[in-house]
Amino acid sequence: MPCWTTIKTTLIVLATIEEAAKALGITLEKRNANSYTLRKGREHVTIERENADQPFNVRALSGSNRWDTEILQPLTVKYTEESVKKFYKAQGYTVSAGQKPGEFVFTKYS
Repeated sequence: MPCWTTIKTTLIVLATIEEAAKALGITLEKRNANSYTLRKGREHVTIERENADQPFNVRALSGSNRWDTEILQPLTVKYTEESVKKFYKAQGYTVSAGQKPGEFVFTKYS
C-alpha cells in the first residue's frame, strides 16, 4: 500500500478503541453498552451506536470546544494504525517501525 493511501476509518471494534484511547491518554467512560464518553483534560465527547454491529457516531452537541482536534482526530489515527497492524499480524506479517514517525513496515517471512 503506497504511503499516500487514504483509508476511511469507521470506529467499530470497542477493544481497539479502548487500546487506542489508552495509548493517547484518553479516558473512555461507559454510559451504557453502546454509549461512551471520551475525555482528555477538559475536552470530552460522547460516541454512540445502535448495537454492537454498528459503527460509533459522535452524539450531536455532546462535546466541549475542541473535542474534534484533541480527541477524535488522534483517536481515529491511532485506531486505524492498530487495526491495520492487527490485520497484517493475522496474515502472518511482522510489524516494525519505519524510518518516519507513524510509519510501519510489514514483513512476511516465508
